[in-house]
Parts: sequence; C-alpha cells; structure tokens
Amino acid sequence: MSDFPIMKCIVKGCDNHKGEGQFVNDICSPCHRMLTEGVVTPSDNWFATEITIAIERTKKAEVELAACSAAFDKQQEQLDRNADLLAEKKKQWVDLTDKDREECLAKHEKFGWWSVIDAIEEKLWEKNGG
Repeated sequence: MSDFPIMKCIVKGCDNHKGEGQFVNDICSPCHRMLTEGVVTPSDNWFATEITIAIERTKKAEVELAACSAAFDKQQEQLDRNADLLAEKKKQWVDLTDKDREECLAKHEKFGWWSVIDAIEEKLWEKNGG
C-alpha cells in the first residue's frame, strides 16, 4: 500500500480518482474527452453542468424566439392589410367634396382615425345612391 493519497481528477466537481479509470495526466478520460472533443456527457463536473444549463436555456430561447417571430409575422400581415385598406381609402378620399372631407375629419377628433375611414365609406355610399 502506498503512502501517497490516490490522486483525484483536477476538474472541479469531478469525483474520479486515478486507479478507478484511465487518466490523461491529472485529468480523467471522461473530463479530458469533454474538454478536448466537446462531447458533453452526464457529469457532476462544473463545466458539463454549465454547458448542460446553457444548452437548455438556448433551447428555451429558441422556442420563445419562434413564438415571437410568429407573432411578429402575424402583426406584419395585419399592417399590410391595413396599408392596403388605407391606400384604397386614400383613393376614395379624392372623390369626396371639401365639405365631405371636413365632416370626415371632424369624426377623427371625436372618435379616432378608424372613424374617418368609416365616414369615407358612408359618404361614398351616400354619393353613389346607397
């Protein structure tokens, strides 16, 4: 029996000891493989734990990003539809008389921009005998 203590792997959190498996200098084979090849295996050593946590956070962030991207795309589609509607209303605005325009704009002050669009439609409907 040796008077020297059995050397432990020098990686923080690793409990492997020389004599229990293969070592590369003062690092056990599993830790050495993770450090040199980037292959993360289940382990209590600090860097494997941190990498596992980082991977889980990255996956969660990817899911959240995909949801945000889908919501953004939906909002962009709505903006595109609104832009088309506003372009159509702009063309119709030209067909109104000055008096009709003033009446439409007066609704904006009281009810907001969408009320102007409704007012334009009403005026054109009246103008076309609706």
